[in-house]
Amino acid sequence: MTTKAEIDFFLSDPSYLALIGREREHRLLFITDLSETRVSAFLGWLFRPQEGHGIGDQAFRELLLNVWRTNRREELGHNVLAPRDILGKTFSDLLVHTEYRVHSDKSMGRGRPIDLLLVSRQNKLVVAIENKYGSAVHSDQLAAYRKGITKSFPSYNQIFVYLDSNEGTKPGDDHWIPLGYQWLIDLISTHQKSGLLSNRSLDALNQFKDYLTEDLALSGQREEEKDTLIEKIAKSHIAVLNVFRDYRKERLSALLENPTLTINEPLLIEYHQRRALWNDVLDQARHVSVVQTAKRAFGDRLEVVTGPAEVRLRLKSWAKFEADPESNIWVLLVVAWSGREGRGKYNVWSFANFRGVDPDYEEVLRTAAIQLRGSHLKKPPTAAQWIRLEMAEGLVNDSAGSQVVNELNRLDKMLTTLKADA
Repeated sequence: MTTKAEIDFFLSDPSYLALIGREREHRLLFITDLSETRVSAFLGWLFRPQEGHGIGDQAFRELLLNVWRTNRREELGHNVLAPRDILGKTFSDLLVHTEYRVHSDKSMGRGRPIDLLLVSRQNKLVVAIENKYGSAVHSDQLAAYRKGITKSFPSYNQIFVYLDSNEGTKPGDDHWIPLGYQWLIDLISTHQKSGLLSNRSLDALNQFKDYLTEDLALSGQREEEKDTLIEKIAKSHIAVLNVFRDYRKERLSALLENPTLTINEPLLIEYHQRRALWNDVLDQARHVSVVQTAKRAFGDRLEVVTGPAEVRLRLKSWAKFEADPESNIWVLLVVAWSGREGRGKYNVWSFANFRGVDPDYEEVLRTAAIQLRGSHLKKPPTAAQWIRLEMAEGLVNDSAGSQVVNELNRLDKMLTTLKADA
């Protein structure tokens, strides 16, 4: 049973207060999480000259001007429009496609979707934009986009833009021009002050600007802060988190109608007004030792998904083996499984999943999977959809974390040498 002292200690803990304060701020600014697709949809709206935002083709002009500045400043040597040419043209005919399917010699079926394709027939200009948000983009993917667009628009001047909130990040393909988001924030700020836009347009632009400045630019810092707070709460408030776990198991009506259950009113209110947050905390708290060990080893190269029974991990660079990175089907992953009861022991497994594999990589990846597979495991069928690469069972937290790090390193060492079939 949780004591009153434990509840008071929890409700007054600076880590708890910081976590819910951070969550309140996040919810005020961003009622819904903006995925890469939604960000691209907003950019598409902003670039369409005839939309209701009221700024015409100015967003596209600013994009071209910043492309020219970046190209010149970094001496990239691309053939882009100069400011005098941009100012002397109109782009009212601009066609904007989000999730445009790009076909290349190697693409299968409908082709791969690029985030944005902007085409001006009047100016014989096509601008491709890959918006790096939430998922890794590898150089082979960028090269495939470029080749497919070059083939589709051979008579057009082609410009390839790689948008990333981290302006220090460089695309893997030298034909792409790296661009941050500050120019977009400045554009919105300028038009907010003009007094010429409708209230609806101002509201939409203001929300997106807040998102760019408060979330996108600081996402890594915000997540690191959240992880630190969760780790402190997990270590200091085991009894309270166990109460939240009981609340999670039962429907609210069952909790309230159970005469044998002691209701801790402040905790019941806290849990049910922020169910998503505390369920996330419960999942992360259970696996916090394993996750923090992996994050200390790999930093922002790591992707993690936590659940009640397991934590799934991979390196972002492994997304290059996926046919469609947006499908969220990981081709390679390491899993630390504790079971729903969480009895303090983990089984750590690694897998190759061929359901979502890029056809260009399937053959070399199957060969690598056989080499990576532990000698104590039976040889899998030739066309197996899942291949287990390694397994270790009954590991305590520290050993499980070390095993995860070792397995991620082992896989990455082999995978970095793989190249797509010619």
